[in-house]
Amino acid sequence: MLETFKKPGTRSKSKQVIPPPLEAFQGSTPGPVLHDLNVFLDFIGTEGKPVSAAQGILNQKSVVMINDQFSCSIAIGSRRVLMTQHPYLMVLSVLAQTVGLARIVRAKGRPHLTLNPDGYEAWNLLNPTEQYFSLLEYWFYHAKSQFLEALGPDTPAGHGTQMMWTGIMRKSEIQVSYQFKMNSTLNFIAMLDLFGFLEIHNRMDFAQKPVLENIVPLPWGLWFMNQIDEEHLLFAELPTFDPPSLGHLQPIMGQWFPQWKRSYTPPKQSDLAGVGIFRVSMEPKVWRRIAIDLNSTFADLADGILNSFDFDHDHLYEFPIVGSSGSIVKVNHYYLEEPPLANITRLNQAPLYCGMNFQFVYDFGADWRFEVCFESLASEKDLQLIPRTKRQDKKDALPVVIEKSGPSPEQYEGSPDEDF
Repeated sequence: MLETFKKPGTRSKSKQVIPPPLEAFQGSTPGPVLHDLNVFLDFIGTEGKPVSAAQGILNQKSVVMINDQFSCSIAIGSRRVLMTQHPYLMVLSVLAQTVGLARIVRAKGRPHLTLNPDGYEAWNLLNPTEQYFSLLEYWFYHAKSQFLEALGPDTPAGHGTQMMWTGIMRKSEIQVSYQFKMNSTLNFIAMLDLFGFLEIHNRMDFAQKPVLENIVPLPWGLWFMNQIDEEHLLFAELPTFDPPSLGHLQPIMGQWFPQWKRSYTPPKQSDLAGVGIFRVSMEPKVWRRIAIDLNSTFADLADGILNSFDFDHDHLYEFPIVGSSGSIVKVNHYYLEEPPLANITRLNQAPLYCGMNFQFVYDFGADWRFEVCFESLASEKDLQLIPRTKRQDKKDALPVVIEKSGPSPEQYEGSPDEDF
């Protein structure tokens, strides 16, 4: 029988000193997360698969194709299944993007979810045990997604997972089904299944007909969840462009797993230097290509965008950008006084990569939204499009429009000088 002890200051939660025996962290032991994540990464590949612009989800054809390859497949048949209705695929997609193994790139005129080669190379330096625990730590302390929970955009997924586990242990239909939206509920349960924390009888039909009685907690899940400090799961790191800090789990559990020596660290991106090309669109046929020094600030880019569309500069703005671990970092107009501030944050401080998309939101009342794509560093051809007089003093001359399509929209209905 396993020894237990109670943490000082706690009344009801005892901690098991010795974890249950595990054969290995690979394949489907203790759960199929490593196997199914590799299936997911092989499926999207470096060429990528098309995703929706609004939510970044795979189309129905891709869902059907990849489902048959998963250990955790669900019954589809002739049904039209959206990615948001496939909880295992949702969890794997969030994990891959949170860890930095996948990212959304604009290619062939539309967004694609693609493998991140640099992140994948660093990932393969880890052994399966290190990969498994790295995924767990990213999920519990860093994963955040609108598809996972209704607790707020910056609340770590681990907090919702802990609440879900409590509901399962109590066999509480109310706690499991009503604290979260139904899709979110299934996503949390899928996560617990993928990591081998529980077993689901009749898993194939579970996404369609979830029955709490079909969920059975497993010894590994009981041990692991008993080690987690609930107070730590309430802690949310501020969204940042820097890689997340790991090290929550290893001091607690590392002594039992000698193969666990390292945790995954995304490769540090060196600051890009030189002139970058940004394509800014309002409609498919209304766009501007803007050349700007990447050592410039986001405020400089904002000025370039507004000038290129003949807008005034009288309103506040923000750049919502996907930062580390998939969280949204908002680079704000300096009047908002909430860092990071656009007038001091340089473009090359953001994790820019070719094909990266983000938005420029201007005038929160009118809610003008510009789609911004970092195309690449400027080619010789691009540089030749900069007027000769401006090429001689790039620092003062940039940003500059080097190509454009379509007329600028009217910023105001009627005359902006009209008295009301």
